[in-house]
Amino acid sequence: MKEKIAGSIAFRLEYQPQVLEKEIREDVISYLWEYRFSGQKYDYSLSFTDGKITDIHRGESMVVKGERAVEDRKIRGLSTTREEAELVGIKRLEDQLSLLKNEGTIIWASPPGSTEDGYGDYGFLYVGKVRSDDSSNKEITMTAIRVESPTVKGFNEVFSDLLKDKVEAKNPEDFISAPLVLERQMDIGHIEEILHKVFLYEEKTKEKELFKRVLKRLNPLITDFTNFYGKASPEERQKALYALENYALILKAEENVLDKENVIYVSQKQEQSLVAIMPVLGYEPPKVLGSCGSTKTESNNIFGPKTILNSLLEDDNYGSRAFKCPRCGQVNIRPKNELVSHCQYCGSNEVSCSNS
Repeated sequence: MKEKIAGSIAFRLEYQPQVLEKEIREDVISYLWEYRFSGQKYDYSLSFTDGKITDIHRGESMVVKGERAVEDRKIRGLSTTREEAELVGIKRLEDQLSLLKNEGTIIWASPPGSTEDGYGDYGFLYVGKVRSDDSSNKEITMTAIRVESPTVKGFNEVFSDLLKDKVEAKNPEDFISAPLVLERQMDIGHIEEILHKVFLYEEKTKEKELFKRVLKRLNPLITDFTNFYGKASPEERQKALYALENYALILKAEENVLDKENVIYVSQKQEQSLVAIMPVLGYEPPKVLGSCGSTKTESNNIFGPKTILNSLLEDDNYGSRAFKCPRCGQVNIRPKNELVSHCQYCGSNEVSCSNS
């Protein structure tokens, strides 16, 4: 019998007892950025001390975190091929950083895994700037760059261009297990130019601004979540995260519609508290595949009843403002007293007044 683990593969709701609130906050933001907003670039920091790569909060070893990820998937009865390759990659990265005397650049690719294992159809190129006064202690600033529908062949082209040497990886794990540390600083703009040439990569400024606006409105609820986390049971944590995700999707839909009209949405009412929305939005949101696996948990209640969304959205002259797209299944939310002709997510024109 499989042991039950709190949370999904994409966001595990179990931390060590000494977890800090700012650590939970960063995890929530990066999770929403990737899984709910398809974020394109995300910056984070790591430390390298005494031969170990650690997080900047509690100094927990990334090797230990990697081992936990492997064990997590074993308990769930899932393949650990990618996670084991990542663990090898972390150890190889530590070896290379130990030899780096001053500044350098990390480049590390993560092509997508199979959709059968819950992975999304996108990958990442990780670029890290390494700064150091000596070889034993280093500061690492990482940037995760999302690339849509990449191939191993494409990443071979990118790395061959960057390194000025032919790279012939055979599968995603070849890249995941083999990060590189270059003894020079590499301009991230140059790297993005190569990504554009190989993958038709384009920077998405509007999506970045959308996430900023939503995050500004969502911040008080994220604070609620970090405060609530330590006092809650695993079941309560799950419900709280669901509520947070669903509310983020509501805000995203509101902001997204109004953004198309070049109007920055200003809420006319005070944002909800996490405790207030948990009873009505604490159902499992739509499943999303991603770099760490699926958001799906054991529950089958994916969308939740339509009336739940309506409880936070007042009806207008056209009736209910929330409706589900028949093409992609995402919940759309109309601006008050306005109709929409296309789905806010997939662009389908199958939505109509009868859906509203």
